[in-house]
Amino acid sequence: PRGLLENRLGVSGDFQAERTALEWQACPWRYPKHSFIPEREPEKGDHVIQLKDGYTFHIDPIGCRDVDDVVTMKHLPSNEWQITITISDVAGYVSDGSAVDIMASLIGQTLYDRDGTVLRPMLPAVYAEGACSLLPGKKSYAVSLQADVDSAAGWRLQNPRWLLTELYVNASYTYEEFQQTDTVYKEPLQRIASALACRRT
Repeated sequence: PRGLLENRLGVSGDFQAERTALEWQACPWRYPKHSFIPEREPEKGDHVIQLKDGYTFHIDPIGCRDVDDVVTMKHLPSNEWQITITISDVAGYVSDGSAVDIMASLIGQTLYDRDGTVLRPMLPAVYAEGACSLLPGKKSYAVSLQADVDSAAGWRLQNPRWLLTELYVNASYTYEEFQQTDTVYKEPLQRIASALACRRT
């Protein structure tokens, strides 16, 4: 076998060179620099449930544009709640076996640094921060797990069901903003999370 030295990262022991080497070790693949255009939108009728009721929001690091998950909270009579946990339906936008699909399957995950900055994206920005992102202000297509929650039954999830959904996101929060907000959705979400974790969280 023969090899070719493509580039030199730097001197061993140099912080930036070591950081770049770790990035390459974690993910040796990169998308080419040409621009991408989303291949398609999910076909009409694929997503049969519209999440119109309730309050939909995401909690992410400040400046996050690649929003892949949101929560919808809906207050029901008798102090019950309905919670819908949603992730973006990337398969609705990326064709099976396409170049983007193959690259994404090789990369496997988006690589972040400890501050939440994207180092290596799993999808090109036009997908991750555009078509597939669950940001407020646009219609999004998603896969959702919906369940009922009875506060009298220990805030446990009941009657879970999977849905293909269409939704609009109402709000964006950073972690700090959500901890400081006085929204009525904070306490029930905390209680549900605690019930799932089997400890107060």
